[in-house]
Amino acid sequence: INLDIIHTESSTNLKKLLELQRKVLSSNNDVKQQYEKPIQDSIDASRKLEEEFETIERKREELANYLCEDPSKLSLEDIFSTMKTFRDLFIRALKENKDRKEQAAKAEKRKKQLEEEEGKRQKGENGKVIKKGGVKQEEVCVIDALLADIRKGFTLRKT
Repeated sequence: INLDIIHTESSTNLKKLLELQRKVLSSNNDVKQQYEKPIQDSIDASRKLEEEFETIERKREELANYLCEDPSKLSLEDIFSTMKTFRDLFIRALKENKDRKEQAAKAEKRKKQLEEEEGKRQKGENGKVIKKGGVKQEEVCVIDALLADIRKGFTLRKT
């Protein structure tokens, strides 16, 4: 929405309303009575709108001075677009920061859980963790192991 276009249309409408009011005042009493008040109300609303446009223009100039910009080149549409982009990026950064915090909290929780599990495991004489199922096998002669495999039905490969 371009503010200049709206301002131009509003000014044109005000001129048309003033001309219409002049024509109505020069007409007969019946037409005056019927249309004078609605036209006057429309003229008042249009003048109030013109005052609002003047206020917007003053604020735009103040903003241009505050931002050290040339007031004749400063576009409100560009400012609003920049502000919207900044807002979107800011909201995205907030979301990313929140996600990172959640991930860091989850990682810390996993780390503590692993430390607790490590502490619960049995420790040997040297302070090293004893692995579960780590029963020492007795040293068996290779030939005895092969004979046992054959008796159990293990088929040997012929080479």
